Parts: sequence; structure tokens; C-alpha cells
Amino acid sequence: MSYGGIFDWDKLNTQLAELQKFTLAPGFWEDNKRAQTIQKKISLIEHEMAMWQELEERSAEVELHFELIGEGEAPDPDIENALTGFVDYLNMVEIRKMLNGPDDHRGAILAIHPGAGGTESQDWANMLYRLYTRWCERQSFSTKILDFQPGD
Repeated sequence: MSYGGIFDWDKLNTQLAELQKFTLAPGFWEDNKRAQTIQKKISLIEHEMAMWQELEERSAEVELHFELIGEGEAPDPDIENALTGFVDYLNMVEIRKMLNGPDDHRGAILAIHPGAGGTESQDWANMLYRLYTRWCERQSFSTKILDFQPGD
């Protein structure tokens, strides 16, 4: 399966080539802020291209397994791992593409307030806090507590 219809390789290759031309220009590093911005854009484009390449490779692996099964061969024990890996990676790509707005790369501030509910609401707030911090750890996001008021 080719994601050429979803992903425009030529457009990104052109953008990448244009940005890389800037890096070769004399005096490129004299304006440090501009140089960092261009380097960051190059990095984002390269990361985007690598993500689509990885998705295409995982898709091809799964297709190969299904073609072999279609030809009458016994299912390979690795098909389950390949399919699970493809689905997980596809879900990650889907989330990443949903969160591709101009400010989506920025951090977030999450406030959890137990409200008026006594011990149960404080316990619920603590469970939410643990849930979000563990999720951030699994996603390799950094967290910082700005303010914490423990319950009774």
C-alpha cells in the first residue's frame, strides 16, 4: 500500500532541498535565531518523512504476510506482532496528524480541582493526577507541578 495520495513526497523533498540550500549559504550561522528556525524546520520535515516511510514499511510487511496466507502458506507466527505493530504505529500517526496545528507542539497546563465532595473527590483528583502523570511518562513527556494542595 502506498500512502502517496495522503503524503506528498515531492512537496516535502522540494521544501527540504530549499531549506538545505539556505544552510549552505555563506553567513548562514551569523543570524543564530534564523539558523535555528531553519534547522528546526528541516528536522520537522525529516521526521515527517521518516514517519511516513516507517508506516509504509510496516504496511508492506503486513501485506506480505497476507499475500503468503492467500497463496496457501501457513500463517507465520510473526504476523500477529507485525499486525499489532502496524496498528499501534498507525494510531500514533493518526494522533500526530490530528495534532498538527500551529500551536500543538507547545506544552499544556492541566488543572485538577477536587471541588466540594470531601474525601471521595480528593481521592478521585489524586487518581486523575496519577493517570495523567503515568500517561505522560509513557509518552516521554516531561511534567512539572506548578502548584499542589494536598487534601485532608
